[in-house]
Amino acid sequence: MLTAFAVTSAVDPAQSSRNCSTSARSTRSREHSVAAARAFATARSLLATAQRKAPRHTLLTDFTNQTVVNQSTFAKTWEKEQFRYRLPSPGRVGETGIRDALKRHCPKGHVGSSPTPGTTVGTRDDDDDVPHIRPIETVESALRASDAGMRDADNAKVHGVAIKTIRRWRRLYQRRGLPRGQSHTNTPCPCCEDVDLDGAAYAELLGWYLGDGHISLGRRGVYNLHVVNDARYVDDLERIADLMSRVKPGGRPHTRRSTGCVIVTVSWKHWPCLIPQLGPGRKHERPIVLEDWQRRFVEAHPAAFLRGLFHSDGCRANNWTRKIVAGEWKRYDYPRWQFTNHSADIRELCCWALDLVDVPWRQSNRFVISVSTRAGVARLDELIGLKS
Repeated sequence: MLTAFAVTSAVDPAQSSRNCSTSARSTRSREHSVAAARAFATARSLLATAQRKAPRHTLLTDFTNQTVVNQSTFAKTWEKEQFRYRLPSPGRVGETGIRDALKRHCPKGHVGSSPTPGTTVGTRDDDDDVPHIRPIETVESALRASDAGMRDADNAKVHGVAIKTIRRWRRLYQRRGLPRGQSHTNTPCPCCEDVDLDGAAYAELLGWYLGDGHISLGRRGVYNLHVVNDARYVDDLERIADLMSRVKPGGRPHTRRSTGCVIVTVSWKHWPCLIPQLGPGRKHERPIVLEDWQRRFVEAHPAAFLRGLFHSDGCRANNWTRKIVAGEWKRYDYPRWQFTNHSADIRELCCWALDLVDVPWRQSNRFVISVSTRAGVARLDELIGLKS
């Protein structure tokens, strides 16, 4: 702890009398200024030394009551310096942790440290043990007990939940009549249970996945289906979200922006059941083969499947060529559809679907499938429409 001290100046009584000469007063003023400057320099040196040697959480001596004789300006500067060199005190009332850096200085085990005592720091592996959602059986049992006349406090104690949770269940399910549970988490799987699947929506969403989609594994075994699309095509983005909601009823698709594009995402544990083509690595570096039940959906809805493919990895562009007519070269401009993908399996699926709707195609180069005839382009325009 730095010892408090006061800077004083020895003054001769004879010189401080009313009859002192002008030169004496000037000399005394210069002596005060020199003494104040020396005291200021000494104080700064001592404060700097104490800051280096004192413990991290030591609050330096408060100099608020110490003044310098006949030096009001120096006293104001001194107050600024003592505030500037003050170190943080743990637990001081009113501190925010920003100005005095409580998070940096406070040791572990005290308020303001990371972590604060009484808290538990876990990892992602611990999330499986946390009951974030109450089982539907618990909700139904609590509502039955409430209908039987049990008090909310007793009901909460019996079922191990908070009183406000019982009140919320009663408000939502009894008075408002809302469906119980969270629909986006308990959607049944068409492959695992006997429920219907929107065939047209699934065929088109499968095409979007094969074009610009991928699936990632999140926490608690939940898979995330992501479809990336150009941010300019607003209608297509809305359509992708609608397709996800139709394939997974009650789902909550959400979007996030990236550079020049928008990513539409919906989460579900059963995406591997509906899209077994997922796997590590890029799609063009692994085999892409449809299951028999998937091929039946595509055969029933080939136009929807083609819309997903061409609106993701395809384009409708203007092409031109030159021909000799009556001995002269003439230029012809015409539209054509092109589908570009590095996966030979996905290009083969595109050609198979074009054959199902009698649209002629040809392979322009190694990675491009083109529909260039006037009848074929008109037919494809009618089936899949333009990007928007």
